[in-house]
Amino acid sequence: MTWIPQEKQRLLIACPYDEILYGGAAGGGKSSALLMDAMNHMVKADLEQKRSNAVLFRKTYKELDEIIKQSHECFEGMGWKFSKDNYRWTTPEGSNLTFSYLSNYQDALSHRGFEYDWQGWDELTLWPTSEEYEYLKSRLRHTVRNRNTTPIQPRVVCTTNPGGAGHDWVKKYWEISANPNGMKPIKEEISLEDGRKIT
Repeated sequence: MTWIPQEKQRLLIACPYDEILYGGAAGGGKSSALLMDAMNHMVKADLEQKRSNAVLFRKTYKELDEIIKQSHECFEGMGWKFSKDNYRWTTPEGSNLTFSYLSNYQDALSHRGFEYDWQGWDELTLWPTSEEYEYLKSRLRHTVRNRNTTPIQPRVVCTTNPGGAGHDWVKKYWEISANPNGMKPIKEEISLEDGRKIT
């Protein structure tokens, strides 16, 4: 499959920061951008002969199933192998992308002892608190196994729609203002012929 990114998707993949929130309306290509960012990260690691260990989280198994189906459209034909047993793509060089549903903090704790150099969170505002996100960030690292190489720069990328149970904590964490750059919404009052006023 040939994938040509939209402008916002291209900006996400090219973004040099290591913690990113990519927002937008439903159907805008956020999930596919997340998959492509994971692929880009893993291909770079493979080219540098470093093994990437990436993970992509969804809140429920049903939601996870949808993005796994989408991943087949993106990754098939690249020589990567998919394991249905552990929901994992593996590259010929040994990098991995694992899909994990994460419904609560206990699920987050099941990742204790793991390390990931790339984490994707699809629809971050579905998690009602930051508890799972903060814990899993402690798993974000890359251990060098060869003294002659440098570690992979860890990266976490999140997508979201406005709203959802975690809307407030996500907005606060990323310091998203209701009025970006000091802009205020314009409220205009219009008088109708029948004397009513609308705003």
